[in-house]
Amino acid sequence: MFGLRALPRRVQAYPWICGRCLGQQQKEARRPLVKQFATHTKDSVRPRSKAPRRLLITAAVLGLGYGAVAFTEEGQFIWGAAQRTGRVVGTLIVCVNEYVNVVPA
Repeated sequence: MFGLRALPRRVQAYPWICGRCLGQQQKEARRPLVKQFATHTKDSVRPRSKAPRRLLITAAVLGLGYGAVAFTEEGQFIWGAAQRTGRVVGTLIVCVNEYVNVVPA
């Protein structure tokens, strides 16, 4: 058993400290001293972006969607219907545009 000599002096003065606080103080005592400069503070460090995580989630959802469309019969039917709808809407836009330009107001 190590006794009180293994603990830092700050902890020896307060034997009633809870285990969590005691562990934090021991970690602080083991941390090497690093000189802090005035130009570097904890506030100047930017927090990590969530963009890589969002990208991964988006890629997973798109991959599952692609798999559902490519490998199921119902998915292929929906894809074909969406293609036909796109062609119809495109033709309708062309016709309306020609009508507006040809017929004077």
